[in-house]
Amino acid sequence: MTLKSFSIHSLLVILVSSCSSSIPMAPPTPLPTPIPISNRDPVNPVSSSEECDIGSAIDWMKSQKITYAQSPRDEWRDCSGNFLRLSSRIASVCPNVQLVAPPGVSEYMVGGNNKRPGKAEARTTRGIAKWYDQKGMFVPVYYDATDISDAPANLQEVRNRIKPGSVLWFSFKKPLAANGKKALYNESTGMIGHMATIYSVKKDLDGNVVEWKMYHGERAGKDNNITTHWWDWPAKYTSRGQEYPPGGYWKQRIVGFSESLIPPATIVSSSK
Repeated sequence: MTLKSFSIHSLLVILVSSCSSSIPMAPPTPLPTPIPISNRDPVNPVSSSEECDIGSAIDWMKSQKITYAQSPRDEWRDCSGNFLRLSSRIASVCPNVQLVAPPGVSEYMVGGNNKRPGKAEARTTRGIAKWYDQKGMFVPVYYDATDISDAPANLQEVRNRIKPGSVLWFSFKKPLAANGKKALYNESTGMIGHMATIYSVKKDLDGNVVEWKMYHGERAGKDNNITTHWWDWPAKYTSRGQEYPPGGYWKQRIVGFSESLIPPATIVSSSK
């Protein structure tokens, strides 16, 4: 099927599925209404005249070699740490936005002084998910009555809202609606294990998102990277009898979604 490419360097992002199953689905979780941030400048809010260039911020992050490590924690080199670094960079170049990490992160230097620029409001993937939920921006995805290859109803709804600047959370476990959001992001027992920021997407001629690139700190022994993922995994990855969840990070399911990394504001990409 012919694909149309939507690059983060050409797509206008305003803040703000199609697998079927014979198993009855629970009603979809409605997308939340973002809660306005309290310290936003009422006279000069972020707008098209104050561009918030997520694409260039991700490019800046990708240009650095940040080998995954959970220690020392204040170097922000693991999965959530890479997200905090990206958030701090965006907060540095975009005035009047409140992010989970304070502005001021410097370029990572191997063997250099890479401590955090200040105290983040959350440090783990679970804590960051909770922070976005408190902003009214976190959409949980539950997997009641689904096999690993099925997409629950609200994931199908989320699918075509994935765009540059969106955030995804993943888990090996299967969250159920009865356990609620806290089962996803409870700090000590939460299911969320990984997160990533969308860099670009591809859609088919019907407008369905079929592929995306995302920025993240992958895992131990790997450097921060932009990797490609699919709604339907291609045959070359399923030929050994493996099944993967729709849009998953390998066998990890999408269990959380935020339409944008930035709380309510207008985001535009660079023109390069």
